[in-house]
Amino acid sequence: MLQSQMNHTVDQLCELVGRPEAAALLQGGLPKSGALERVFTPRFLELPHQAPFVHEPSDGQALCADTRFYSNHRQSLVQVVQQAMPRHAFSRYGLIINYAEFDGDLLSLVIDARELLTVQSAGKATLELVIETSCGQHCAFFAKVAWRVADAWSERQLSVRSNQVSTSSVEIERFDPDLVGALDIHLMFNPDARGSIEVRRMALTLRVQPMPAVIAVPENVFE
Repeated sequence: MLQSQMNHTVDQLCELVGRPEAAALLQGGLPKSGALERVFTPRFLELPHQAPFVHEPSDGQALCADTRFYSNHRQSLVQVVQQAMPRHAFSRYGLIINYAEFDGDLLSLVIDARELLTVQSAGKATLELVIETSCGQHCAFFAKVAWRVADAWSERQLSVRSNQVSTSSVEIERFDPDLVGALDIHLMFNPDARGSIEVRRMALTLRVQPMPAVIAVPENVFE
């Protein structure tokens, strides 16, 4: 009973520290470069799920508050498991996708990263992804970022590799968080017939260099 209460307290503290407003305080406001910065990690790596084991998840099923599972398989056997990683330096949990007799060509996690939009500034943006995954030798791994302004979607590919720690970044010349209605990270795997995929570490950093203020030039000064 006492251990359960302690675990619950730790989970609550982790959730509070992970909130954008707490992250802003910990980061000390503006970085030296003058850019506004936010860091985000999916909840499946930080907080325990109510259902840590999902057998045969449906296409589009929510795994936690910010992550959904997608696949175009038909008769395959698929399991999604959240596993504690007490000795891992960067994550409290890992997310494992086990599959067998796979008859599709896609397994995907779509992560809602709108928490990054609390930078509240428009300007030139840099989005950096640090991720560690493990999957079979013949399992291709791709990633991209997609965002929506009004009804128009834009996307950029992220250069990643499995079975190692990958760091990738993209730059967006004009980015206004106030106008962005959706910001998603897509992790896409093209697996072989049988195996497992594990996401062990993931962090997203959004830096926005505010646009310089436009100084109005008085007209008809010399009249």
